[in-house]
Amino acid sequence: MPAFLVELPISGGKTLIGAADSFVVFALNAADARAAAANHVSGDSDALWNSAQTTVTEIVAGLTLPADYELEIRITNDGAGAGIAIPAVYRARGGAGNVAIQSVAIGAAAGLSYIDDEIVTLVGGTFTRAATVRCEGTGAVTAVDLVDPGEYTVLPTLDEIVTVTSGPGDDALTIDAVAAPAESYEVLLGQMITLLNTDPEIANASVDMSELLLGTRLFTVSSIADDIGDSTMIIRLGSPHAGDIPSLVGAIVHEGVAGAVLTFALPALGAATTVMPNVLRTLKSGH
Repeated sequence: MPAFLVELPISGGKTLIGAADSFVVFALNAADARAAAANHVSGDSDALWNSAQTTVTEIVAGLTLPADYELEIRITNDGAGAGIAIPAVYRARGGAGNVAIQSVAIGAAAGLSYIDDEIVTLVGGTFTRAATVRCEGTGAVTAVDLVDPGEYTVLPTLDEIVTVTSGPGDDALTIDAVAAPAESYEVLLGQMITLLNTDPEIANASVDMSELLLGTRLFTVSSIADDIGDSTMIIRLGSPHAGDIPSLVGAIVHEGVAGAVLTFALPALGAATTVMPNVLRTLKSGH
């Protein structure tokens, strides 16, 4: 059920009950929230709360990260591995110019000869790294899910053609891609892959944001071939001023043997794109 912030105007000439001029109300809609706030008080002020003088704002999760949020991966030692300058710090920040894809859907054509778990790469747009998509279905594709959001300066258009990366499917499948906001989880992940792979000791950073078939979303900082699996990682996503968002960084796999992966888990599908902390209003005593 939605929640609403119901507020009286900041002005004189009104009598407050219990010194309250704001309520957070769970209600089906704004009108019900206003009525509930009025019912919570008594006397002359209930009419004021139930009038057009009140401001009613639905409280929703943020769709983007605040502009100063960044994803930071810090490797504090390289174990037995060679070459990485310690500490190695990689930072990606939204709004830095590049964009990514947030979600995908089947376009006008569903393709032929596909099998479950095929991966296709989007062809169009201008990119540092093209987005990839996981397909489900036998013959024609019945479902698609984003694997790598890519890193773009110009996004692909709707009904974008693809190139099959793995599997027997044809290139007739088309994909509708939805852009991620500049300050989004997808943009940060896309930028981080590029940053990591520019390090001469890391060549295989990747991400799998799909939950089709696998059921797991995972960011790979380095692969077995990179040979730095015994390193120690500290990963944070947040703001230097406002702190971190712990739920957007899952379990970290590190400090194993050199020939092992370095990874961290991503939140379940939807959590990263729809449940961002959102400070709607700062309320002060005596407001």
